[in-house]
Amino acid sequence: PLDEALRMASLYPAQALGVAETHGHLNRGARADFTVLSDALDIRSTWIGGQKVFG
Repeated sequence: PLDEALRMASLYPAQALGVAETHGHLNRGARADFTVLSDALDIRSTWIGGQKVFG
């Protein structure tokens, strides 16, 4: 399922690297690097370090 695929690309690698406290999730205090996609998988926006850099 999609939710497990997202964890495999974000949370699980962060846990393996020992940085899951600040990486691999979208919570206050976490490093916010992510891309927002449409249902058709078109890029809507990209955020790096909590700042919107595209879209």
